[in-house]
Amino acid sequence: MPCRGYATGRTPMWGRGRIDHFGLQAASPEAFATIRQRLIDKGASDGTVNDFGAVHTFP
Repeated sequence: MPCRGYATGRTPMWGRGRIDHFGLQAASPEAFATIRQRLIDKGASDGTVNDFGAVHTFP
């Protein structure tokens, strides 16, 4: 795939550029654990969970 130059400059806030994060809502704690493990297995997350009370996230 040819380079589109996104890495070479900054995109203005709310400008169209690369996706560097996204959110989703897991249907259950078990689904959250499954999603997390799949991302770990693919090397897309280190598995760290951030506990914000009612919301849990992982990088």
